[in-house]
Amino acid sequence: MNNLQIPSGWHKQTLGRIASIRIGKTPPRDHDEFWDVHKQSYNVWLSIRDMTSRYLSDSAEYITDKAIREFNIPAVEMGTILLSFKLTIGKVAIAQRELRTNEAIAAIKILDSDQTDNDFLSYGLSHWNLLQNVDQAIKGATLNKKKLREIEFTLPIDPAEQRAIADILSIVDEAIAQSESLVRKYQSIKQGLMSDLLTRGVDENEELREPNELVETKIGILPRMWTILSLGELISKGGFIQTGPFGSQLHSYEYVEEGIPVIMPQDIMEDGYISKDNITKITTDKTKELSRHIVKPNDVVFARRGDLSRCSAISEREAGWLCGTGSMLVRLPQMEVDGRWLAAIYRHEIGQHQVRARAVGSTMVNLNSTLLRDLIIPKPSLEEQERIMGMIQAQDNLLKAEIENLAKLQLLKQGLMQDLLSGQVRVGSS
Repeated sequence: MNNLQIPSGWHKQTLGRIASIRIGKTPPRDHDEFWDVHKQSYNVWLSIRDMTSRYLSDSAEYITDKAIREFNIPAVEMGTILLSFKLTIGKVAIAQRELRTNEAIAAIKILDSDQTDNDFLSYGLSHWNLLQNVDQAIKGATLNKKKLREIEFTLPIDPAEQRAIADILSIVDEAIAQSESLVRKYQSIKQGLMSDLLTRGVDENEELREPNELVETKIGILPRMWTILSLGELISKGGFIQTGPFGSQLHSYEYVEEGIPVIMPQDIMEDGYISKDNITKITTDKTKELSRHIVKPNDVVFARRGDLSRCSAISEREAGWLCGTGSMLVRLPQMEVDGRWLAAIYRHEIGQHQVRARAVGSTMVNLNSTLLRDLIIPKPSLEEQERIMGMIQAQDNLLKAEIENLAKLQLLKQGLMQDLLSGQVRVGSS
């Protein structure tokens, strides 16, 4: 900041000149009388792990009145800025009620609210480089009260301009909070919807089947009209299970920057989406050499090591890619099973319970052809499978759209903070 020109109407300040700084304390852990495990005293005691949102009013741990008295743990007033400054540096929140903190959190109280806007300072502390002008020896380790007081930054002289900047950022924060709430809502709806659809199914009107249509099976209560069979029985009607290429067939030195993607376990996300972010690629010639591992739409690729809940149905997007080392490929018989259905059932408790049962006594279970062939799955009609997966996909589309919107809002906030908190872009007061 010393190398940057100070914008007109702004001035340089240090945190110690405009705010008081108080540090919390931790009572001894080996004395039960200092810890309110039942949270009856309502003495909120924050640690860095509690700093997960902008406004804080609760914590994982509470302390007793006796701890506060004996160790003189200072109270933090409502509205005070909270800043983590040890190990994890730069987390910022605002107290929404009176509370206490541990010694890794500083409570920052504005001395003159007519000159410095509280919200502006809180946004600034979450954005400015707090280690600039601080001795190299403590970088990445910790700050202390003296160094906190010496933190230097520039801000508008006019508190109205500070307020205008904070108002803009607050509007974006509200939009982010609303988007985060929608993401959580859609995730909850999707989870509940999948649990119902994968165990109760739907009729021709896309209505959940009634309880009197369900029966007890060896893999749980399911619709009586569904067939229960092993995956081995299913693929005997025209399909196969095969392991991806071994390391002797595909070496790391054969990977290229541009080419045909190779689906490894780490590329399969929790929801079954295959990410291209860090996917391995090989040449077209190498792909031809390993052509038996090329995937087609409606195939299902499984991770055979690591997290065995990872599997994905292949869509048109991935057609022509390769099932990679560490993965297994299942090709399903035509007009029998929607690959999305098999992948969903496998990720569901119906499939994962069977995988875990085979893992009993093992330190590291690997998926193999035998385990997959023995997997018992429910099989509705293909039409019902497609109805179910269409309903799940519609809900998933809502979730993904909101996640994309959230990412855009977070990027917008990042850009605004860079522009507004440095004075590169000026705003007028209202």
